[in-house]
Amino acid sequence: MYSLPRAGSSFSLRPVIMSGIGRVSSIGFGGEPLARDRIYGLVSDSPDLGAALAMGLGGGLRAFAPAVALAVHGHGPFAGRARFIAFGAAVVELIADKNPSTPSRWSSRGMSPRLAFSATGGRVLGGGPGAAIAAAAALGAAFVGSRLRVKVHGRGRQLVAATAEDALSYSLVLIATSSLHEGPKMVMASAAEVALTRTLCGTELRQPCALT
Repeated sequence: MYSLPRAGSSFSLRPVIMSGIGRVSSIGFGGEPLARDRIYGLVSDSPDLGAALAMGLGGGLRAFAPAVALAVHGHGPFAGRARFIAFGAAVVELIADKNPSTPSRWSSRGMSPRLAFSATGGRVLGGGPGAAIAAAAALGAAFVGSRLRVKVHGRGRQLVAATAEDALSYSLVLIATSSLHEGPKMVMASAAEVALTRTLCGTELRQPCALT
């Protein structure tokens, strides 16, 4: 048996078994297999432009927030051990943001990673359109966030505003990626699904067949 994929994802049964392959070798009376056939499928995530928008909004507030969100779920360029690079860079950014001498987010050093990481996250969530939406959202969020921070005076209030911005940024990107799976997953179909797949794709299952 297997657990169903989360809402917002698509499930494809892509049988890869040939005649006799994928069956347990135990043979009963009459030469029939005692155990069920096994069909393996791949769980994939559906495009989500709303999530891409949220990713861009969060990325416009904090440059490395999209990278951290993708790293948590093992997606994008910061999967595997590279995720620790994203985590470390994010910590440095959170500390530097509280320093008054930190350059404006509108500098090339401030905007380049915001746009790049937001677009990367948007592409993971929504393909090409998602990347464009996320980049545009990051630009807008960076502008609004910058304008609001300028209006806050006093060291204590600046610190509170920066911390609130941190929380909002990471909340947005983590919500955006909450439906992502931990990379591709192989699942095993039950006996009932084997029978359904045989009916729709052919009795012998000699050719690959996709059910979505």
